[in-house]
Amino acid sequence: MKMHSMCAFTLLFFSSSCLSANMDDSDKGKILELERKVVMMSDLYEEVMRSKTRIEELERKVQECSCSATHKRLLIPNTNPSLHIAFDAMISGSRDYVGHADVTIVFDEVLTNRGDAYQKDIGLFIAPVTGTYLFSWTIRSDSGSSFVSGLFVNGIRKVALHTDGSAQRILVPVATKTAILDLDVNDHVFIKAIGTITRGLLLSDINGHSSFAGTLLFTN
Repeated sequence: MKMHSMCAFTLLFFSSSCLSANMDDSDKGKILELERKVVMMSDLYEEVMRSKTRIEELERKVQECSCSATHKRLLIPNTNPSLHIAFDAMISGSRDYVGHADVTIVFDEVLTNRGDAYQKDIGLFIAPVTGTYLFSWTIRSDSGSSFVSGLFVNGIRKVALHTDGSAQRILVPVATKTAILDLDVNDHVFIKAIGTITRGLLLSDINGHSSFAGTLLFTN
């Protein structure tokens, strides 16, 4: 800014010197017009520099506000109890499912039931809110068994799991399946033993449990 003002002063000095020389009126008019334009350019330059400084200051403040707002959002806790939905349940003891296909598996021993959406007496989860949920279940059966289970929503099978121990004589077969589902409020979710090949024990003891768990990921 100082250099620009110095240039303007030099031009003004030059124009004044020219005016003092022996010049006709036409040349003097041109010099005066040039002097006026130089002054205007100098004023405009100074205004631009002041505006640039103000813009840089505003950008800095906006950035500080954005960072502060993001930080505050991360610290805001979820205070809506209806969104705290999670359950984890297992079978309290081994059960024989020979000849009992197409029946709901009741995971009657509850470890966690946030939101009370899981009904342990009938093995049923009822969605309390519309949203996206994650479910997982594990089936542990005995050697020589073949156990097919499925996750059902309102009586419709969504995914299935085959715990195959038909070729095992020593090792105990275990299988786990995970599903992420969009549910509407009051949708019914449960696990069933399915298929004609289901046979054998459904194990759940100190060596390992058959279990069913789920949680709300986010609302829609």
